[in-house]
Amino acid sequence: MWVSRFVSIISGRLKRRSGQLFEDTSGATSIEYSIVATLISIAIIGGVVYFGSQLSNEWLYLSNVINPELDH
Repeated sequence: MWVSRFVSIISGRLKRRSGQLFEDTSGATSIEYSIVATLISIAIIGGVVYFGSQLSNEWLYLSNVINPELDH
């Protein structure tokens, strides 16, 4: 008699826990945030590389324009 009661209590708890396990989405949320952070990082790095080389070319051009004027 007590064994069947014990088994029903344990099986009820297992059913509730398994339901909670499948409803838990906190892991999926952290994965989504890490994917978004990765994409933002890639965009920032790409922008810095592209605009950094463009800016370097502009400074080099200005240096070449200004330096001959200073030599006079």
